[in-house]
Amino acid sequence: MRNWMTEKRAAWPLVLGAFLVLILGAGRANAQFFGLDVEGDLDCEANMGDMGQVWTSGDLDSIICFDLVVDDFTALDAFGLSWCVRDKNKINFESFTYSAPIGWATDPLLNSEDNPLAVPIDAEYSGNPAYQDKILCWVASGTDYSGTLALTTFPAAVGTFCYTLTGTPDLKVGFVCQAENSGYFDFSLGAHAFTGEDEICPGATSVDQDESWGSIKKLFR
Repeated sequence: MRNWMTEKRAAWPLVLGAFLVLILGAGRANAQFFGLDVEGDLDCEANMGDMGQVWTSGDLDSIICFDLVVDDFTALDAFGLSWCVRDKNKINFESFTYSAPIGWATDPLLNSEDNPLAVPIDAEYSGNPAYQDKILCWVASGTDYSGTLALTTFPAAVGTFCYTLTGTPDLKVGFVCQAENSGYFDFSLGAHAFTGEDEICPGATSVDQDESWGSIKKLFR
């Protein structure tokens, strides 16, 4: 069970609680997904190269931001989204701002360094020596407890993450989404994790959009 989803189930009003059952791997007609968008066009796939780009020394004093984007829902009533920087030494965290609908309850941004139990790291990274002591992950979550303020316009940005560059050891910064530790709830689909290959944008990599998922995954190892 994902920690953010477990907490939501405990706090959800009884009228909604009966619907909030975590079902992994259930078939769906559409591919709900979330990803990271650096250009503000709500299209994460078009920005994969940007998320892994090499910055220049002139960018060291700039605040760089990207949005958390969700899409292909009919209505969204809760989300818990997790993403990571592959080398925490390359950035300084600056801010995180929610853009969930007014009236939603949002939780403080948590990171895996200060809250390792609340923000687990996927085994693909935590068990890889190349990322140990380097990877840092965050989780952001929001919920419409009223049941009347569901997000219905998509694609949509639900939060903005900003950072600055340290320049150490270099100026290439890569972020990646954590599918297994991210999920959502809506009344028509129930509660799910983003476990499908087409439900998450791969994140920080310089690849062509038409490449296969298998070839993309190899770049993260």
